[in-house]
Amino acid sequence: MLSRDGGWCPHRATHDFVGVSAAAPTTPPAPTIAAHRPCRLIPSVTLTSPERFFPMSKVAPELKYSAEHEWIAADGSGPSTIGVSAVAADALGDIVYVDLPEVGATVTAGEVCGEIESTKSVSDLYSPVTGVVTETNSGAIEDPAIINSDPYGAGWLFKVDVESDGPLLSAEEYAAANGGEL
Repeated sequence: MLSRDGGWCPHRATHDFVGVSAAAPTTPPAPTIAAHRPCRLIPSVTLTSPERFFPMSKVAPELKYSAEHEWIAADGSGPSTIGVSAVAADALGDIVYVDLPEVGATVTAGEVCGEIESTKSVSDLYSPVTGVVTETNSGAIEDPAIINSDPYGAGWLFKVDVESDGPLLSAEEYAAANGGEL
């Protein structure tokens, strides 16, 4: 949390924050906000980054990513698997509902194809590729929390017989742009 002077407060106490109520959420701001400032309540502590107390989300190095936080696994032998990144799942919080495209539906790269609802918000789901949906993950529909606990494994969302890719990022590019960790 930000302390009175805008620095990181490592003990995350509920004290006066600039423009924030004492009941404010404890999610840290983007890493660029924290910059070598001490907490006034513990003057001897200076933090260099929020990652010291808030671990970075994992980015799977073998996957490609869209700018909208979807990942795609393509091995070239069949339909490609699509899901949401751990960065997105962590930012959303507890996912409680997912609406996926129907099997047989055509999805278009960069276009909305579904919806993910969490306790914090509702977010659009974008397709990173153009193609026909061949399968949806009924496990993720029945228990959306699996997306939070295993976004790159059991939390996959749907599979697509790909006709063309949209603009995709490598894992390194995605991690650098979104504060993820390989």
